Amino acid sequence: MVGSPALVLLSTALSFAQVTPEPAEDVGELIERVEELQSFRATYRIHASDGRSGLMHWLYVADARAMRVHMETEDQSRNVFWIADGVMTASVMDDDGDDGDEYFVGADVAALFAEYADVHDALDRDFPLATAEAFAPHIEFSLVLQADTDKVDFTAGIVGRRTCLLEWLPEFRDLEPVDQDDAQVFVFAMDSLTYEVSAVNGFLTRGWIGDEEDQRLALELVELELDVEIDDGDLQAPEWTESNEDLDKGFGDSVRHTLLLSTRSTALHRLQILRNLGELKWSEGGPNGLHAILRELHAVGSRHGTEIYLTQLAEHYAMNAETLQVWVDEHREDEDLQAQLERLIGQSRAQLDERLEGIMNAQIGLLRGPADDEVALEEAFLELEREVLREVLEETLRDVALKGFDETVGSVE
Repeated sequence: MVGSPALVLLSTALSFAQVTPEPAEDVGELIERVEELQSFRATYRIHASDGRSGLMHWLYVADARAMRVHMETEDQSRNVFWIADGVMTASVMDDDGDDGDEYFVGADVAALFAEYADVHDALDRDFPLATAEAFAPHIEFSLVLQADTDKVDFTAGIVGRRTCLLEWLPEFRDLEPVDQDDAQVFVFAMDSLTYEVSAVNGFLTRGWIGDEEDQRLALELVELELDVEIDDGDLQAPEWTESNEDLDKGFGDSVRHTLLLSTRSTALHRLQILRNLGELKWSEGGPNGLHAILRELHAVGSRHGTEIYLTQLAEHYAMNAETLQVWVDEHREDEDLQAQLERLIGQSRAQLDERLEGIMNAQIGLLRGPADDEVALEEAFLELEREVLREVLEETLRDVALKGFDETVGSVE
């Protein structure tokens, strides 16, 4: 019922310390109101398809860019994750599930996303779009109702472009609301999903899954306080456990994958919008400037994995060179020593070439389209991405690895 800690939130309005404003006339006005929020407490009741229900509590403070999410069900009550100044801390369980030990893992998500700033700057420069605001990492919340899997997903995180604190509002900007008599809410229908949004504050109040007689309530807002005092201690995240390498690595890899996919999707959708507007021609090799943007994007996106491979290879070189040196010292008197040494080094070099080619092919093979929906340019975009990723890996992995080989194994005399 709770999704991965990577993007999210939702809510509605029930209590105010100040005078309640008049209902907004459109979603654009709600977005402006949301951007002015200083803090809030929100509680949602989530209804599972098996009849169970749980409460999810949210705390948020704008100045500190901080939040906490707490989940409460019949079986357990625990904090799910925290965010403070761009750093995310998550509560996870070990392989024994709910009966196992709890660990706290985390990542400086804002710092990781800032690595893609040059990509976004280049997009703004080479493929400007009037509706896209400047790159600025910030917390963004969204809620996902999934009709095909009959569940509700929540996520939360730091994203790159400031469109709205509550991420679902921009999604509704271009939708016509369902005709109904209550001026206090907007109702939007998307496929087999129905959302009710407060026309006063922009928080999601209720969400339904299914159509007509099969429709059921999936979530509802039960409490909301806006611009309230929240104690710093309520947002204090625990220290990261750092005692389970698999969990720590898994969380870090998940965050990095999410940010890479988000940046790739941003680039693809920007190009598609410009093409739809008649402002972009996709020539052979892609539009002018895109190749350089994708090089930077994949240089950042592949950096962590490349460093791991290079570290492993460096350890292998050191052992190989040491072993080879011992062998050379033992065979100094052999007349064909040099020929034998060149043959052994050549064999090692050929094995390394084969290993590197396998690594690069595997990484390129993992690259899939970045869009969740149908985007006409996706295949052409992906084809260019794969070419660029090979270029990046040739330079950052293969060339560096071979240089390291030549300086160790290859230098044995």
